Amino acid sequence: MIVLVVTGAPLARHAHLGAALARAAGHPVTVVATAAAGPWLDHDALACLEVPVLDRHRPPGTAKRLPVPDAVVPFVSRSLAGHPAWPRSLTMLREAGARLVDPRTGGPWDEPLESGSGDAVAAAFDWGWAIGAQPLS
Repeated sequence: MIVLVVTGAPLARHAHLGAALARAAGHPVTVVATAAAGPWLDHDALACLEVPVLDRHRPPGTAKRLPVPDAVVPFVSRSLAGHPAWPRSLTMLREAGARLVDPRTGGPWDEPLESGSGDAVAAAFDWGWAIGAQPLS
């Protein structure tokens, strides 16, 4: 199962490409979209792929739906990465075993994007860097 958690950033426009890559490899895919991600998603492309999009919080008392992440592609500018919660969040993800993937190179993530570069980075992103490196089961 591949779960693509998508937030409001330019890479969300291309989430259907990641979903298509995983589906082509024979794996079920679900997209979990934050409220900010909704306008960025290509809902028609995801529907054609028969990929469900979860965009609502689970009701209290229901089971959690998401596994611990294997890979995370931090798509954040320097100004947003300056928030005090950002380093703590990255530390928790790493401690949970997530691999942080640099959206520019596919290598280990080590610094935020330059402001204004998001569209170009998203257009050049190779979903195989995140999807292909995972234990697709």
